[in-house]
Amino acid sequence: MDCTSITTPDTLDKIDKIANIVIALFTLLFSIYIFYISTKKEEKKEEKNRKSDSLKTIILEHNLKNLFSFYESIIEIVNPLSEKKHSDEEKEQINAELQSALKKLRLEFTDLFLAVDKELYNCIKDTTDLLIDDLTNKMFDDGINLSHLPKFEEEITSNISKSKTETVRYLYEFNS
Repeated sequence: MDCTSITTPDTLDKIDKIANIVIALFTLLFSIYIFYISTKKEEKKEEKNRKSDSLKTIILEHNLKNLFSFYESIIEIVNPLSEKKHSDEEKEQINAELQSALKKLRLEFTDLFLAVDKELYNCIKDTTDLLIDDLTNKMFDDGINLSHLPKFEEEITSNISKSKTETVRYLYEFNS
């Protein structure tokens, strides 16, 4: 076999045709892959938009006021702690009111998120549960003088504000 037979125009023509077929095949496969990926991305985007619209329409438009009234009621409930030292019975009464406010929030606001997104529901539930637990612990801690206003602001008011901000942040992040 001599080397000149490999480079004949007929052989080069066949190699060219095979190369074009391979390139066309890869182009077709790549186009199908891009179409599939973009379709999946579009479906995910549509689902996120659907969830966001559901959240806005069903829950937030009608029930966001319940979230803010919860935080306002928590401030009203714990505010007497800043005025004087309370007995354990009085603290138990305040704690019962806190638990009642949390239960009301869960029924009127938080539980509705189970229909939209369980992770968002858990974030909001955990944030409010932790707030009430923290307030309860600080209320019954004899080492913390809550009737001293700066200490009350530091231990109680700032935690309520942080919890409110965190809850609103979860709602905002879910919508974006």
